[in-house]
Amino acid sequence: MTQQHVSSWYKGNETVANIFGSLGLTLDESRADGIGHFLLSDKTVLAAFGYNENSECKPEDCELVLLSFLTSVAVAYLSISVRGLEAFLSYDPEKKEWSQAHEHDYFIILCALLLAPDFIQLDVDLARHYLKIRIHRDYILARGRQTLADFLLKLHLWRVTANVAAFGSFLDEVSAVDDYWMGIRGIVQARKIGSWMFVQGNSFLSKDDRDVVYREYEESPKGLTKSWVERVDDTFLYIYFHAHRCGLSVYRNLV
Repeated sequence: MTQQHVSSWYKGNETVANIFGSLGLTLDESRADGIGHFLLSDKTVLAAFGYNENSECKPEDCELVLLSFLTSVAVAYLSISVRGLEAFLSYDPEKKEWSQAHEHDYFIILCALLLAPDFIQLDVDLARHYLKIRIHRDYILARGRQTLADFLLKLHLWRVTANVAAFGSFLDEVSAVDDYWMGIRGIVQARKIGSWMFVQGNSFLSKDDRDVVYREYEESPKGLTKSWVERVDDTFLYIYFHAHRCGLSVYRNLV
């Protein structure tokens, strides 16, 4: 990449964890999510699952299904871009820190994809709290995927050569949260959607044990709590909450 000799490497008992510190998890999260999106349109990977030129469903058909959303907008790249913006919910501007490494990696990948010419466009109106992401469908493979490949190559080389300085420099240059991004963060905060709750119903035997009754609950914190209380017996609830207060973990199949 730099046409220079390798200038850094792991010495003695050095590892990714003690060289990269908190950035190590961010680097690995970025690699994991980036590789997943890169491989979405890899025909060799699709062939491993039986999709080749001889199958009824061709690789091109899989690619269309995997990479299209509504009016042929690339769902994979669109989703990672949206998540890159939603990641601002975990960013603390006072401490200038990300509370979640995987949220930070979404933002880093978004910034990396923005390096691809005319691939991703952000329409921003701070006064109206308006934010829209556009992805050029025709540039998915030629520019978006290639930019992602270049980014992943850099991550890999920085990791295997213990080059934390280069990784840190990349973050400062490409994904620094400046005034522009802080304005976008304000829009994301203003349009924040509440966390989803999975409220699971329960099945019970009738008093005469002849019928099965399925009970649903309201979609609210109260309904969520009630569904759990009625799913397990009082003894387990006592053990679970007592262990939680003591900092212990209790594992049990609750379904």
